[in-house]
Amino acid sequence: AVRDVKAYVRSKGLSTPVGYAIADAGDIATAQEQYFACSGDGSDSPDFYGINIYRWCGNSTYQISGYDVVTQTFTNWPIAVLFSEYGCNNPSPRIFTEVLSLYSSNMTGVFSGGLVYEYSQEVNQFGLVQVNYGNNTVTPLIDYYNYQTQLAKVNNTASSATLSTYTYSPITVPCPAVNTSSWIAASSPLPPAINPTFCACALNSFTCRVNFTSSTPLLTTYVQQVVQQYQFRCGEAGGIYCPNFATNAITETYGIYSACDALTRLSSAMNAYYLANQGGANPATCDFGRFGKLQTPSGVACSNATTSSTQASTTRNTVT
Repeated sequence: AVRDVKAYVRSKGLSTPVGYAIADAGDIATAQEQYFACSGDGSDSPDFYGINIYRWCGNSTYQISGYDVVTQTFTNWPIAVLFSEYGCNNPSPRIFTEVLSLYSSNMTGVFSGGLVYEYSQEVNQFGLVQVNYGNNTVTPLIDYYNYQTQLAKVNNTASSATLSTYTYSPITVPCPAVNTSSWIAASSPLPPAINPTFCACALNSFTCRVNFTSSTPLLTTYVQQVVQQYQFRCGEAGGIYCPNFATNAITETYGIYSACDALTRLSSAMNAYYLANQGGANPATCDFGRFGKLQTPSGVACSNATTSSTQASTTRNTVT
């Protein structure tokens, strides 16, 4: 998803950074951190990485809270890191003593600050202000003033880096090993990139396809029935009708239609079933309870219809 979002942003002529945030969740989090950082050229890695962290509660310390461990984990990390959420609310009101630690020399060499959760008071009681929706005003709460007080104490005099003085030094981060008990996504190759033109071409190349057009009402019942057909056909005959869109991150195999929309994938299964079961001689084979329909295939060779799944995917290399 990061790779595809970044590609879309670039296609629009924008340079907006794309980030990824994750909960502070033990071994799985560690594997995800490595997974997102081990890209070879950065095209499929986030521009910044956020951690939703609530380790520091009340009047804690750098060591007791575990902030020292988190800082050590991300020391010499190749991606900018910040706290995308912080501010434990037990006990309450919050006193935000972690602010001085986050903006101290212990952490500023690793973390680019953080975002307190959250602005408006909701049922979870994390708000800094009470939004008065009736008159379009806000009322600062005690947490707001406590946070303001701690920010005022920050006195970070460290010189800031500038483009003219900054020197990039490549950093090596290993990709996580696949372990079915904690991490099941191989780092390379990645799934094929989304290619709407190819998917549309593929859909038009089928003889049998889903009976669905842009004018078909997107009723919940219809969608559910289509999904049932999808699951049925892929479970039939050991799944032999669905390899073209199968995905398996453990074995690193991705079908050529795996990045296409659900209707294209289902149509590929219907088409395979139709061709394998007296297709042409028995048009009813494409009926599928009126969810299938026959069409005249376009006869156009889709640009990457014969590309192997590995070639169509993105290969990642460890940063060197």
